[in-house]
Amino acid sequence: MKSCFLLLLVILICLPTVIFSNDNPNVNESLKVNSVDFIANVKYHSTTGISYRLTPTYNSDGKYITLFREDSTNGQWTNARMVYYTYDANGNMLSYDSKQWLNGQWEDNYRGKYTYDASNNQLKSLVEQWQDSEWVYYTNYIFTYNGNGKNLTSLYEAYNKGQLSGTEKYTYTYDSKDSLLTKLYEKCQGGVMVSCYKYIYSYNSNGNVTSEIQQMGDSVLLNYQRISDVYDANGFKISELYEIWQDDNWLQTYRYSYTNDEKGNDTITVMEKYDNGQWVLYRRLTSTYDSSGHTLSRLRENWQDSVWVILWIETSTYNAEGKNLTIKHEDWQNGEWVLIYQTTNIYDANGNRTLNLNEVWENGILVDGCTRTTCTFNTKGNLSSHLTEIVSGGGWINCNSWYALIDSNKNDFSFQEVY
Repeated sequence: MKSCFLLLLVILICLPTVIFSNDNPNVNESLKVNSVDFIANVKYHSTTGISYRLTPTYNSDGKYITLFREDSTNGQWTNARMVYYTYDANGNMLSYDSKQWLNGQWEDNYRGKYTYDASNNQLKSLVEQWQDSEWVYYTNYIFTYNGNGKNLTSLYEAYNKGQLSGTEKYTYTYDSKDSLLTKLYEKCQGGVMVSCYKYIYSYNSNGNVTSEIQQMGDSVLLNYQRISDVYDANGFKISELYEIWQDDNWLQTYRYSYTNDEKGNDTITVMEKYDNGQWVLYRRLTSTYDSSGHTLSRLRENWQDSVWVILWIETSTYNAEGKNLTIKHEDWQNGEWVLIYQTTNIYDANGNRTLNLNEVWENGILVDGCTRTTCTFNTKGNLSSHLTEIVSGGGWINCNSWYALIDSNKNDFSFQEVY
């Protein structure tokens, strides 16, 4: 059987630098350190047998300023892509210029331009493609924000050979506490922006969502579904009601009732369906937790012939650091527990996950599609390799998978932005 795989190898070098934290509250803060391990080389091995490697160079702030891609052809590394990046004083990417190797020389391919406001919120993201000896629009994003940095509008434009081919827009409104009140989605049809759906939210004095109204339609929005939540004095949700809009009225469909422990963990969830003018028991989920709030077990039962009938149980284990070790799912069949699927995780001494194993059984046989991911790390805990395998024909084979590799300074090595 032909072997297919994506093996990611990462080589790192240690360079002295300072990574400055980003004051923008809308993004994760970078790690402040005096020196970090920079990725010097990344190698990807694909199912087709064609490998490629990425080699970056960095500025003094630890942001890559070039990213060089080579493809493996007949055992030789050949030029493929070269990307150049620029940044503003706050470390925000201002542009990239992607070139491809054709006919023995670098030729224009794609380029991106970005603008930001004073709070480092991105205002515009424009990508252009080099076609027929000129730059033409490829994608365009435009964003607006309120004074607190909350996104008000997001406009997306797609282009085909430089001609506008599709437009989508999200519009958001907020209350005085910046809690989301409405979310509206529109898209362009026949040259006109039409509304497709809208969500409307309400809150109690503690900021908990008390209702969500969903409206759907094609230009004209109509009520579709309403979700209403009730909380106790501690702010824990105790019920959730679902209704649908029919004949100009809200009709009850089903509801959930929650029992919580003193930490707010949901220990019992009961689902009821509204049938012939009355509530009828339907499902129950009973959960247990450890002292840190990690889920230890979940037992699912169905209401049948006026009794609760066991359906399945899921149990989890953790190590001393609270990292998940196993998740085991068993079905109750003919008076005994039958193992259906299991997830197993293994970690090294630094807490890095070195194995993620997902196994599914059918009639006691491991089924095709099970996955196994193995990672190795260097002595400083940095990722060195990443390999994914699947079960096919009863045995494990190496398998292609997409893996996003982003370092601690937010340099993205998944090569998704440069086309």
